[in-house]
Amino acid sequence: SELSDGEIDKMQRIGVKWVRIPIYWDQVESRANRYSFTAFDQAFARLSKRRIKVIGVLGYGHPIYSPSGPP
Repeated sequence: SELSDGEIDKMQRIGVKWVRIPIYWDQVESRANRYSFTAFDQAFARLSKRRIKVIGVLGYGHPIYSPSGPP
């Protein structure tokens, strides 16, 4: 998830308390049964420092399990 510091600053200024972030399954599980949220850790930490909570939505299909695409 690519959020700039400017975007996070704006969220904080207008009083955002929660933000919904899509987490694409194939970014988290690059190989079957191997999970890593590293790509999201930095953004989640930056939001947390500003007391903005994250609703992470994991989904959107995965070619390993649904080769024809997301349902």
